Amino acid sequence: MTTLTLREGAKPSETIIQAANAVATVTDATGRSISIKRMNALDRLRMFEAVGSENVKNEAYLGYATLAFHVASIDGDSILKPANKLQLEGLIQRLGDDGLSAVALGIGEHFTAGTSGDFKDAVGNG
Repeated sequence: MTTLTLREGAKPSETIIQAANAVATVTDATGRSISIKRMNALDRLRMFEAVGSENVKNEAYLGYATLAFHVASIDGDSILKPANKLQLEGLIQRLGDDGLSAVALGIGEHFTAGTSGDFKDAVGNG
């Protein structure tokens, strides 16, 4: 579970920013360490651009894209957010089923409690 340590006298806005930037680490079935970070509005906008207008309507495709866009690093190697469909598919291939499953479980554990459900809405049934 992600934990936040608040500094004494921290402003509420600092607490919100700290929570938004929190990174959680999960381990997939192959032993890889995958760091995930909550998506923000700009991340979602860029994800929609990367997947393209047709795939935004494809719940399964968008679900995989959403998982990939949460990834910040794999085994300590920083992962840039994909800028196009080819980069997105490369990241999804690198993660594979084991990585994607670990990311999905990590998002559920670390980022969905007490939120607006944006992950569940974006992933749909995918």
